[in-house]
Amino acid sequence: MNAIPVWLRNGRLIVAASVVIVCTGLAVGLFLTSYASVVRSSFHERTVTYAQAFAATAGSWLARGDVDVVETLAQFLVAGSVVSVDVVDPSGVAIHWGSAIDDAPAGNQDSVAVVRRGPSHERYLDITTPIASSGGYVRMVVDTASSEAAIRLAATFGAVGAVVFDAGIIGLLAWALRGRRRGNVDDEASPVEAAEQVVVGDLVIVPTRCAASFAGRPLRLTPKQYALLTVLASEPGRVFSEAEILSAAWPDSPYADARDIKQYVYLLRRRLSEIRPDGREVIVTVPGFGYRLEDGR
Repeated sequence: MNAIPVWLRNGRLIVAASVVIVCTGLAVGLFLTSYASVVRSSFHERTVTYAQAFAATAGSWLARGDVDVVETLAQFLVAGSVVSVDVVDPSGVAIHWGSAIDDAPAGNQDSVAVVRRGPSHERYLDITTPIASSGGYVRMVVDTASSEAAIRLAATFGAVGAVVFDAGIIGLLAWALRGRRRGNVDDEASPVEAAEQVVVGDLVIVPTRCAASFAGRPLRLTPKQYALLTVLASEPGRVFSEAEILSAAWPDSPYADARDIKQYVYLLRRRLSEIRPDGREVIVTVPGFGYRLEDGR
């Protein structure tokens, strides 16, 4: 469990990621459903219009007795998405081009067009259109593979887009939560660390990790800056003389003097003010005596 980063174990991230995935899935699903309905409806309408136009043309040629022209037109139709064309006329003309289709309808003379699925496969449209001029009919079986391919392509792009979108949003959420967790020392402290924390107002120091934060944000400190801060925070409100600070913070630096203390106090104040403008007031100079950490009292 400890091997898993803290930000990945964050319950809020899991909830937020779940919401993003569910919402994206619903949005993509609704879009694809609507898109598929529009594509199929448009394809059906175009096909019916195509069949009606062919029936009207075939009727005019049959009226003239030019059966060969009708047969040629039927042959050209089969070159595309049309699987087969049947032209049946009461005068005895019967033309068939394309694949053999069983269960041929008898021809509905009353309807403009009869659209039903084909006899053997769900992907076929079976359209019967009356020839108004002769009382015959045209039956056209059309393969819907092109429209279904467009729907599948849209579904593929939609799924890929959803995955990329979800990954991006979840990544941003994880980054934001991780930054927030890192920015708050209290959130990441273990029970032992929490017990050892030194808290002075908005300043928090975790000795076991040599880390400090101010107003919920991490302080970027060098070892000497951190040592000076821990000395002052060991007894908030107490005035530490320069000699005490040198002895406690830098015992191994025999050449350190008051100028070093002034320099590091300045740097500490600047780090604190970067987080909040009044941060420099946390360390108070007591002229002639030394420095103390403001304890808020």
